[in-house]
Parts: sequence; structure tokens; C-alpha cells
Amino acid sequence: MMSITLVFGFEVVIEHLSFFYKIFDKKSQNLFLPKPFFEREKRYRKVKGYEVDGQRFYIKKYSNCFEEANSEWRNLLRLRELGFSVPEPFFIRKRPDKLEIATFELKGKPLSELLKNKELQANLIYKLAELLSALHLKRLYHQDCYLNHFFWEEETEILGFLDVSRVLSNPRFSLKYQIKDLAQLGYSFEEYFGEKGAFLFQKFLSRYLELSKSKPAWLVKFLVEFKIWLIRRRTKRARLKGKKL
Repeated sequence: MMSITLVFGFEVVIEHLSFFYKIFDKKSQNLFLPKPFFEREKRYRKVKGYEVDGQRFYIKKYSNCFEEANSEWRNLLRLRELGFSVPEPFFIRKRPDKLEIATFELKGKPLSELLKNKELQANLIYKLAELLSALHLKRLYHQDCYLNHFFWEEETEILGFLDVSRVLSNPRFSLKYQIKDLAQLGYSFEEYFGEKGAFLFQKFLSRYLELSKSKPAWLVKFLVEFKIWLIRRRTKRARLKGKKL
């Protein structure tokens, strides 16, 4: 388990304490940060990316839904302890009106881009099936399971993932969450690859079912296809109403 130390309201992973002091101003007891290279805002959450001494990290600032942030922090620590490649936790700061989480950049490129390369498809689809089956065999369920959340690091040949605030551990009725993960992934294949997406997803699903030993396979396939249809219908309705997805 990662060791944490408290620095003026910041809970910092001890391993990264020396780096933390490069961005912390003791006089003001606050962060001293360069201009961000990345910014994104979505409802109650702002994300900014920074680079200091060649090291990239991201800070998520929550103005609401603090339990989501706390859940992400807990899941990051647990998943890394279990050996999964997820963004490395840096620090968390909790205040009455906001909550901040910092993580280091997850290396690699998203599968949503890399799978466009036909030469890489077979290996990456196998690696994705391997990763998701490993999660599910440990009764862990991502619940935000889309291709752009999985990153392949070519140098180390490691497949990692991010956006882990919704990860569930050992839930009751686990089949429900297994099907949701698989259906989200199936829909994601369709979104990124159109007509070819269904074919690529079936290749993934066949390998996943073999590795995860999910039985009966026909039932899993049926439920996944039905759930994909539900996601497709819900997304279409949301887009017609002009909602941001």
C-alpha cells in the first residue's frame, strides 16, 4: 500500500514528496504552477495538465460530487496495489467547497486511435481481452469502459486504463456489471469504427469469453447485444435533445 503524508492540507504520496515541493510554495502554503498545457471543464469538474521538469501530471478540481473524487482516489490506490496500470496517484486535497486530485500522466496512446492500424489490431484486441478478463476475474468492474480510456504503452507493452471513479469491487449481482462493461466497449467499437466495429468487437468478445471462462457464453453474448442496443437508443435520444455526452 502506498504511504501518504500530510503537508498543509495536502495528502501526498511519500514517494513523490520531493517532486511535490517543486510545485509547493511554503510561504503561501499553496501550489505554484506553470501555465497548463491542457484544460477541460465538464459540469462540476475542471481538469488541467501541467509539466514540471519533464514530468506531466493532471489536477482534477471538483466543486461538487466529492464522493466521485474520493472513489477515484481509493480506486487508484487499490488498482495499483493489485498490479494494474492506472494513473499514478500524486496528491489529494480536501476542502469544504472543493476537492482536488492529482495524478501523473498515464503513458501511451488510446486504443481508440491505435486500433485504426490494422497491423496492431490483433495484438491489441487480445491485450484488451486479457486486461478486462483479469479485472472481471478479480470481481472488479470498470463501469466507464470505452476504448478511449485504455492506453497502450508500446515501449513496455503494457495496457493501462484511466477514469476509475466508477470502478466497483465485488458487487452483488456481478453479471449486471460485467454485461455493462462489455456493452459499453461494444458500443465504443461501433462509435469509433462504424460498420467494422461490430466485427472487431466480436473478435474481442470471443477471446474475452475464453479467458474469463464466462458461462454460458450464449447468454453473455445475448445480454451484451441487448445492452448495446439500449446504450445506442439512449445515446441517440440524448443527441436529438442536444445533450452533451
